[in-house]
Amino acid sequence: MQYVMEHKGYPHRRFFEDICAIPHESFNEEAISEYLVQFAKDRNLWWYRDELWNVVIKKEASPGYEDHPPVMLQAHTDMVCVKLPDSDFNFRTDSLKLFIEDGWIKAKDTTLGADCGHGVAYMLAALDDNELQHPPLECFFSVQEEVGIGGPKFIDYSIFKAKKLINFDIFDEGLSWISTTSVKGGDFIKRVQFESDQKPAFKVSVSGGVGGHAALDIGRDQVNAIKICTRYLYTLMKDIHINLVSFDGGTARNNIAGACEAVFTCAACHSNVANHLSEVLTEKIRKEYAGTDPEVSISISSAESTGKSMDRLSTENIIELLLLLPTGAYMRRFMSNGLGLIVKNGQEGDGLVITSRNLGVVNTKDDTVTIGYMFRSALASQIEEISDQAFLIANRYGAAWNTIYDYAGHTYSEDAPMHQLWKEVYKEATGNNVKAVAAHVGTDVGTIVQHIKNMDVITLGPNTIGIHKPGEKMEIASFDRTYGYFKTILAKL
Repeated sequence: MQYVMEHKGYPHRRFFEDICAIPHESFNEEAISEYLVQFAKDRNLWWYRDELWNVVIKKEASPGYEDHPPVMLQAHTDMVCVKLPDSDFNFRTDSLKLFIEDGWIKAKDTTLGADCGHGVAYMLAALDDNELQHPPLECFFSVQEEVGIGGPKFIDYSIFKAKKLINFDIFDEGLSWISTTSVKGGDFIKRVQFESDQKPAFKVSVSGGVGGHAALDIGRDQVNAIKICTRYLYTLMKDIHINLVSFDGGTARNNIAGACEAVFTCAACHSNVANHLSEVLTEKIRKEYAGTDPEVSISISSAESTGKSMDRLSTENIIELLLLLPTGAYMRRFMSNGLGLIVKNGQEGDGLVITSRNLGVVNTKDDTVTIGYMFRSALASQIEEISDQAFLIANRYGAAWNTIYDYAGHTYSEDAPMHQLWKEVYKEATGNNVKAVAAHVGTDVGTIVQHIKNMDVITLGPNTIGIHKPGEKMEIASFDRTYGYFKTILAKL
C-alpha cells in the first residue's frame, strides 16, 4: 500500500495507516480482527479472539519489569462510517483515501476513524517494539463500541489480571476523562398503513447540516435535519392535505443528523405552496442556526410515484411523533458539583451537558418506520426520567420501544495513582497541567470497570477534530507527542 506519513521512527503512524486500509465499520470488524490475530501470530504473542471478534493480545514484561503488575491497554476497532452525499465510497470494501493537509491527516470525503484508530495504532506499536520498557501488557481490542452494543459486555474477563487501565477513546491532547455518561440506545418502531394514491409525489430534502457526534457536539445546539424536515412537513400539513410515502434521515443513533429526506404526495395544485414554504423556512432556519449550520437548506423536487402512500392517520402519527420527540441537551451545569472539573467541548466556562437525548436516525421499510434514539446522562437516575418522557410520547402514537444497548458510565478521583502519574508525565514533557474532564460521552470504560472492580483508569489521545463526520482530522504532531507520553507512562508503571 502507499503510505502518506513518514514512518521512520514513528511506528504508530504505519499501524494507523494499516488500519485505515482495512474496512472496520461496526459489526464489520472481522477483517481487522484477522489482521490483529495474524499480527500476534507473526510475533509469537499470546492471543485470544471470541465470536464477536473482540481480540486480546498479551505481551510479557520487558527485562527488569517482570515483577511489575500488568496493565490493560484498550481501544475499540470499529469506526463510525459517514461520507459526503455525492461520494461513491463503500465502507464495507474500500480502503480510506488518506491525505495530509496543514499537518493534519484526513480521509477524502469520509470519516477518518481516528476514533479510535489512534489507540489501536498505539497498542500495536507497543506490542511490536522490543526496545520498549513496560510491565506485562494485556491489550484489549474491543468491537461494536460506536453502536453501543459494546464488546466489553461479552468478553471473558477471566483473561485479564490487570488492575490498571490505559484507555485511548479520547480526542484532546493533555486531557483525561474522569467521568463519562451512562447511555441507553434503541429504536422506536411504528407500524403504518398504506393505501392506493395516484397523486403526484414530491421529495423534501434537508441538506447542509454540519452533523457530528451526539455526545461531543450535542451542547452546540445545532441543526438536527430530521427535526427540520419534520418541521417543514408539519407546517405544510397545517395548510394542505399531504400523505407520507417515506421518511429517511440520519446515519446512526449517536450521530446528529445532518441530512434527511421525505417523500409525500399532494394535489398538483399545491406544488407552489410546497415550494414556497421550503424557501420561507430555509430563510428562518438559517437565521436560527447562523452560528452552527449556515449552509442548511430545504429543497423540493418531484419524486417517482409508487401508486401508494401512508393513510392520513399514519401520516399524522409519524409527523407528530417526530415533532414531539425531543432532541438535544436536557440539563447543563456550570459547576462541578462533585463530578470533577467541568468543561464542554474543550471550552472552559461553557458548562457541561449533563443529560441529553438524540434523535439520530429514521428509516422507512415496507410498513414500518424505525426511529433510532439515544439517551445519555452523567446521572444514571435521569436516564429513567428522560426515557419515561419519550416513551409516553411514543406510546400515544402507537410506537413501541426496543432497547438495543444500555451501558454504564464511570467516575473516579483525580487523586488516583494512574491519574497522578499522567499529570507528572505531562507536566515534565510540556510544563502544563493535565485537564481533568467530566465528559458527556459514553465509552467502554464504564463496562470494564463494572467487571473489574477497583480498576485505576486514565485516558490518552491526540487532538482530533470533526469526530463522526466527513472532514474528521487528526493532528500528526499531537499523534506523535501523545505516543511519547504513553511510552513514558509505561516505563514508569
